[in-house]
Amino acid sequence: MKVTKKPCMNSASFGAGKSVNPVGIIDSFNVSSQTLIAILSEHPDFNLQTVKSGQNANERLWFQEFGAPLYKQTKTGRWAPLEAYIAYNVRGVSLPLKVFKHPYGISEVLEFAGLQRYDEIGKERKLVLQSLWSKIPNCNISRIDIAIDLVNPQHIKQMEMGLKHRGRIAVQHKNSTYYRTKKQKKKRGVVTILKYPKGEKEGWEDKSQIIRYEFQFRSEFFKGLKVKDYRTALKKMENRIKRDTGLSIKILSPFHNKLDPQTQSCAISSPSVWKQMVSTLGEIKNSITNAVKEIKRLYGKLDELHSFLMELSQSIHAICDGRTRKRFVPVSYMKTKEMAENISV
Repeated sequence: MKVTKKPCMNSASFGAGKSVNPVGIIDSFNVSSQTLIAILSEHPDFNLQTVKSGQNANERLWFQEFGAPLYKQTKTGRWAPLEAYIAYNVRGVSLPLKVFKHPYGISEVLEFAGLQRYDEIGKERKLVLQSLWSKIPNCNISRIDIAIDLVNPQHIKQMEMGLKHRGRIAVQHKNSTYYRTKKQKKKRGVVTILKYPKGEKEGWEDKSQIIRYEFQFRSEFFKGLKVKDYRTALKKMENRIKRDTGLSIKILSPFHNKLDPQTQSCAISSPSVWKQMVSTLGEIKNSITNAVKEIKRLYGKLDELHSFLMELSQSIHAICDGRTRKRFVPVSYMKTKEMAENISV
């Protein structure tokens, strides 16, 4: 069932006010290698289900999970990947895993789509990608889609003018507008640019609230860059977007609001995140203060124990040396004065 409530805007979207800078967010992130099936099979958080192997295929299950057909109709007939799997994660996220046969060998492709959705599904998918990141550093980047969500009419105008002045021709297809070069026409390019009303696609009540410009970068664009090289990929995409639109747009890391495994730094992207971090730091400070007080108290107890042991040691030495035959135990070490008076050594 489609979501009908309005989205909660954050700093990932761009154009809510004149002071907001252009920001791009990774909406899709696809990786490929020859070891993805092995990686996911051994991972405790994943369970692989075979959907297609050889001629046998469960097309209905695939469509139910991803809302897209497993087979595609081409001029030469129906086409499908060599094998297909659904990777179920413990967080309730389902990911498509496809196996393709190329002239240079077999390629396994894992797709993370819809990372920049304005709901819990998008958040969960992003968390799954982040949790799997350390397992796929040597996988190739096969596709990245960058979403730039605009609200401000002035920013939309700037984007449209930038695309037009750089030779992009607007071609309407259903509810989306594609911006193609004269050479491209209907042929798919290495970089595909399109726009669509995000609210209409998601079924929101206010269908005109967000206009999404999407830049789709395919594997040919990355030329063998691996997941561990993602920062290089981000910079390369920023340069290409500026070339196509004239706009300097910062693309946020997949780890914005989360510790980056390479830089070990956290990029704060919204006031709410900053507020939460300040609150957390305050709690840590209070915990440290309380711990210091407890340590000081324990040091005081240790001093009392040391004094007791010193006096006890002196008493024992006095008895052993025969300097006293009768000695009362000090009052400070007895529960009552009477006990001290009645006990003699």
